[in-house]
Amino acid sequence: MNVKLIFKFLFIFYLLLLSIALIKNSSLTLSPVFGSYIDNINSEPKLFALGWFAASIIQSASAIVAICAAFLSVKTISLYQAVFILIGASVGATITALLISILLKAKNKKDFRHGFEIGLTNAIYNLFLGGIIFILEFYFKLFSSLGNYFSLLFGKVEYLQAIPKFLDYLTDWIFYLLQVKDIYIFILGVALLIISLKIVSGILLELIGEENLKGYIHKYFKKKKYSFLTGLLITSCLLSTNITVTLLVPLAILRLINLFQAIPFIIGANIGVLMNTLVVVLAVGKPEALSLIFILLIIRLLGAVIFLNFPEFLFNITKYISKTKLHLSRKIAVIILILFIILPLIIILL
Repeated sequence: MNVKLIFKFLFIFYLLLLSIALIKNSSLTLSPVFGSYIDNINSEPKLFALGWFAASIIQSASAIVAICAAFLSVKTISLYQAVFILIGASVGATITALLISILLKAKNKKDFRHGFEIGLTNAIYNLFLGGIIFILEFYFKLFSSLGNYFSLLFGKVEYLQAIPKFLDYLTDWIFYLLQVKDIYIFILGVALLIISLKIVSGILLELIGEENLKGYIHKYFKKKKYSFLTGLLITSCLLSTNITVTLLVPLAILRLINLFQAIPFIIGANIGVLMNTLVVVLAVGKPEALSLIFILLIIRLLGAVIFLNFPEFLFNITKYISKTKLHLSRKIAVIILILFIILPLIIILL
């Protein structure tokens, strides 16, 4: 066991908790400004696009969850608004696998296409699931209503407040040192959160072993249920969908796995990443923030129920787009990546 790596993990994990404390403590002062901005763009498509754009820029949906949780805790935004931001963030965060597939070398166009299709499927899955959730929330307020119900339940559980109080005990010292405006504290917290999330996942990958994981993935990809559970368990351990889905890209390029086998893994990975979200919302500690984990869990389970039963839909639409419509090459993939960032920005600015 690598003791040095374990201590490094504990230190970075502490920085992760510290970053959440910075965001949480500065959110109260920044609440009027952020609330005014959200109210000014308060149309559901723009909230969805805001989450999409922000997550695609910072390449992390978990960071967006942390920000939403902090502002929910001070009642700056509502659960209804948060739902649209978070489903948008789930789409935006899929950009990482698309980017990695472009950067990795492939012997020929066909090998490159196989790698890019992994990231494309992940994006399509989150887009279609996001569309379903958007409709259910827009017309029925289904998920925000469930979130409000869970908030009431969590409000009655007193011991949950012990977690943020313990976190305050560990992190309060920083506020005596940082005699600066809250906006700078908030920016520092967000930057530290993004960096620590990436480093924590990287350390966990190093501890477990990338080659071991690739071998494990290859071994258990033959059956749908094993592929799904593998994606769920590995992502729960690594705390990052970006890393686990990205692990599939070189395997697809080398033809060790195929797209149809990867689909259950991707669906499982999108559930497993909620372990990351659990850490974030427990650190914030407020009932409204805690309800987010259940909202996201219900959304991801709904996605699993729908798309695990119809994996052919994701497979066929991905192949149709990449082979028939786009005749996918690296140049076209770069254009897709640029449009992926520009599209939500256009929606916000409309």
